[in-house]
Amino acid sequence: MSRRSLRQALGTATAALALCVAPAAASPGQESIFMDDPLLVYGTDERVDATLARLKAMGADRVRITMLWRNIAPQPLAGKRPEFDASDPDAYPAGAWDPYDRVMRLAAKHDIGVLMNPTGPGPTWATAPAPRPSLQPTYGPSPTEYREFVTAAGRRY
Repeated sequence: MSRRSLRQALGTATAALALCVAPAAASPGQESIFMDDPLLVYGTDERVDATLARLKAMGADRVRITMLWRNIAPQPLAGKRPEFDASDPDAYPAGAWDPYDRVMRLAAKHDIGVLMNPTGPGPTWATAPAPRPSLQPTYGPSPTEYREFVTAAGRRY
């Protein structure tokens, strides 16, 4: 038998064996999670609703969204911290929580859970002075200020 015919026979046998392998079965408790902030956080009400309906039809159990601290914080570019109770969700600017409120409301409508991911960049007033401007949004965030922000988010949701 030539090398070429041996390779062909081995290739055919390998392909035949691959057809016999059972597909992996997912655990019945395994969740299907989807993430797309442009559609879910920054889309219009109609776009978010349509996206969640489509995800539910595809079998999604939960969506993951990024909650950017800087987008919610008051005066995020100020060098000095504004006076407010950062652990109180009502102390944040009007409308700051609106995109997240919408996701929560519409996800509940479609019986889809939400996994929120509070993260930086943070407001300038909650970060240490950076060695160069490009690092400022993420340089040396205050653990205390971040804790207060996450506390506010937890109280709201």
